[in-house]
Amino acid sequence: MSKSKRNISKTRIQKQLDKAFVHLNNNNLSKAESICNKILKVEPNNFNAIYCLGLVLYGGEQFDNAIDQLNLALAKDIENVGGGYIHYFLGHIYDNYKYQGKNRNTARKYYLKAKENDRFPHEVLIKLATFHGSGKKAALQKATLFQEGINKFPKQSVFYYRLAQLHLNKLDNPDEALAILHNAYDNDVKSLSILYEIASLYMDRNQYIIARSFY
Repeated sequence: MSKSKRNISKTRIQKQLDKAFVHLNNNNLSKAESICNKILKVEPNNFNAIYCLGLVLYGGEQFDNAIDQLNLALAKDIENVGGGYIHYFLGHIYDNYKYQGKNRNTARKYYLKAKENDRFPHEVLIKLATFHGSGKKAALQKATLFQEGINKFPKQSVFYYRLAQLHLNKLDNPDEALAILHNAYDNDVKSLSILYEIASLYMDRNQYIIARSFY
């Protein structure tokens, strides 16, 4: 096959892959699965098709098959472009109450592996926080994760909000909580919850005029 024909073939496959992921995101699992299987007949080692099929199987609650498929995707991901996401989803399967093989320890190992990658979903840090308890030491461990979340995902409001809540409810530091929330506001992080919390903290200080500007 000539180079130009190979390029055309790859372009067509990429377009089909894009369609498969659109179907996956719209929960049209059967359509996504059909496209992935067609691609794999032509390119059995196509990483993206293998990965997409793993997510399709997970979405269909075929957990054991999804684990096999996602592990295959890891093996085919020679350049490690998707390791953070694949490990996250493997952890998510073992963390799923519907999965008979549910194992929180295994889930945590996969979440930690996901975190070792440069690219991973921000939910990894939120999931890891659930493995810590409710005491002050646990709060500090969670705070470290949420601060890491702010540093790596500065537009994700959840990290500012949860870190502020820890300082308010567990670490007894409302001044730090307010500073964290203001940091989110100053960085144009959009969140009604953050605005409400800022206003509430100013209300607690009897600074009503400032509070009203955030409601």
